[in-house]
This record gives sequence, C-alpha cells and structure tokens, in this order.
Amino acid sequence: GRDGPAPWHCSSRSDVLTFHEVFIDGQWSNATGWMWSGFANTAVGSSLRILHMNYGIRIVNPIASSSFVPSFLNIHDLELEGFKTRALSVEAGYEFRITGSDINNLTGSNGNTDDYAVACYADAAGSMTRGLMISNTRIGDSRKSGLYSEGRGTQPDDGQFFTTS
Repeated sequence: GRDGPAPWHCSSRSDVLTFHEVFIDGQWSNATGWMWSGFANTAVGSSLRILHMNYGIRIVNPIASSSFVPSFLNIHDLELEGFKTRALSVEAGYEFRITGSDINNLTGSNGNTDDYAVACYADAAGSMTRGLMISNTRIGDSRKSGLYSEGRGTQPDDGQFFTTS
C-alpha cells in the first residue's frame, strides 16, 4: 500500500488486479473511474462499465521509473462512455489489450471539452509506453481523433471509428 514499503524496492507490489462486473458512474463529476498509478504485474477484467466523469481509465507512471510501471492489461466487454477529458488515457507502461468493447466521450454532453477517446502517450519521464492493442471495439464520439498514439506498437484491429474529426 501507499504507507508500506515502496514498490520500486520490490518489497511491496500488486501482482494481479481483477475486475469483473464492475459499474462506476461519476454523474459528470471531475473524478477518474480507474487510475492505475504505478506497478502491478497484471490487470484483467470483463464486464466493466465506467460512465460520465473526467477520465474513464488513466494509466500513469508517477515515480518516473523505467522498471516498475503498469504492465499487462487484458480486458474485454469494457464500456467507457461520457468523459470530459478522455475515455482511455495510457500514459505509461506496456502490453495493454482491450477487445469487444465500446469507448466514447459523448462529445457535447454536459459541457465536455474532451480531446481523444483513446490516447497513448510516450512516457518520456521513465518507461517506454508500448503495446496497446484494441480489437473488435467501437471508438469515437470525440472532438479530435478517436485514437491518438505516441506509443510504440499501437494496434487497432477490426474496430469501428465513429463521429470523430
């Protein structure tokens, strides 16, 4: 935990995070549905519904580590809908897989000033962001692109982009 030994010393970490049949509705707050901040070996899930807030899922590297970053996400049947900033923001880490999902910002809803439905940024402060694969997924309803990527190995496959610039 946050008060225990630091994860970058390998004495404390989360090995597997599992999410099944989770529903989070932010009611248009400035909250983030799921913030993955730091080291965990694996996150898996299905039937996730994250709706109506600032960010849906945000993955970051707060300690600018090149070794202890979020790694390996495997989610299917994910619904991210209605975000003021971004539905999915991958800002660090590697090997993220999302399949059979629906990711959108609901542009124009509740005063949204969103940019991208999905953004994958290079983590210049620490690790190299790489390996985002999104398949059989509907992405869009954003002010700019449905998908923006600076990361290495971003692979959209067999999906549908809608209502984007």
